[in-house]
Amino acid sequence: MNTYQAELAKLDPNSTIEKDGTITYVNPGGPNSAGAGGYADWTNIVKETGQVSVTLWGENPGKTDRPVSIKINGVVSATVSFAALSGWHDSAPVKLTIPAGAKIETAYGVNGGPNIDAMTVVSLTAPPPPDVPPVVVVPVPTSRPTILTTSPAPPTTFKTITSDNFKPVSGTTYTGLKIMGQVSLTGLKNIKFINCIIDAMNTAWYCIRCDKASGIVIQNCELKNAKAAGVYGHGFSAINCYVHRIGGDGFKPLGNCLIQGCYVTQLGWMDPTAHADGVQISGGSNIIVRGNFFDMPRNVVNTLSGTNLFVQGVCYNITFDGNWCIGGNYCLHFYPDGGTGCSVTGNTYYTGTSQYGFSSMASNVTWSGNKTQTGQTALPNTK
Repeated sequence: MNTYQAELAKLDPNSTIEKDGTITYVNPGGPNSAGAGGYADWTNIVKETGQVSVTLWGENPGKTDRPVSIKINGVVSATVSFAALSGWHDSAPVKLTIPAGAKIETAYGVNGGPNIDAMTVVSLTAPPPPDVPPVVVVPVPTSRPTILTTSPAPPTTFKTITSDNFKPVSGTTYTGLKIMGQVSLTGLKNIKFINCIIDAMNTAWYCIRCDKASGIVIQNCELKNAKAAGVYGHGFSAINCYVHRIGGDGFKPLGNCLIQGCYVTQLGWMDPTAHADGVQISGGSNIIVRGNFFDMPRNVVNTLSGTNLFVQGVCYNITFDGNWCIGGNYCLHFYPDGGTGCSVTGNTYYTGTSQYGFSSMASNVTWSGNKTQTGQTALPNTK
């Protein structure tokens, strides 16, 4: 799986590259044009060939839905639409075939197109290489994580710094920091945050953004007040973290990630339009979610409860094991659109907290060893 930034594509003359906070995106047609007939040519940057799944990350600030077509050698192979007045989010994944040497474009309709930040392409020809999250030797919790077990360990004295003045360096360990704003780790390696607070101040999309990163460790940290997610990206291990007051989702892992022993609560914070998932995976591989407490009861003021785990797109090796699950329309929505190695095992579900049931899931997902809080066998349609 690779994620390609839109600003690297070849653009039509009327499109512009703009910024929304830390997001650099392509505005089709620019600020003074509807963008009809605009395009972006991705031919020289997309590496995959053969059967693939494609997801676009974008937003639509307009008052009408805006579709975008994906063309292969000038022929429309798929079309996705971004709803009116929608914030930054992933499109529905689409399957298509890219021949070797093919021309790959995104093209916009008569109402213009959405603002596009990135394209994620997952090969369906073969499973991804056996990459794994960084090794972090921390015991998996045997009881529900709490604020006390997940917050920075006392007696930490915090040094406050703004994200504008924080310049992370690969191979560095940071402790005792209170960072105000989004921490951007795109493309960096082997960085640790231990006993830190990262406060996105309700202005940044993420507490931590680490796409194309590896070896990122976030341990005993408090993550709060992000608009879209606590952590978004590749190659991170979030261990014993307190994630709360997030406008969207707790985590958005892209691949090679471990989420363990975290206390996740107060999602969809102050945003009545949010999807509000504990972990949202829109295509990805080698993601382990274990020993976390997703405390997401429905009908709590200022919060929403989408689902503890939301999975779609092509996925390989997604493990959801030993978690404690409260709330959601379904506690889990697990529908990988292809892939192998996905399982839901040994979790505890609280009866009466989900609206429809413990899980809505595809037949290619393994379900075993799950129970209710009273020790009864939990089945997907139990609630």
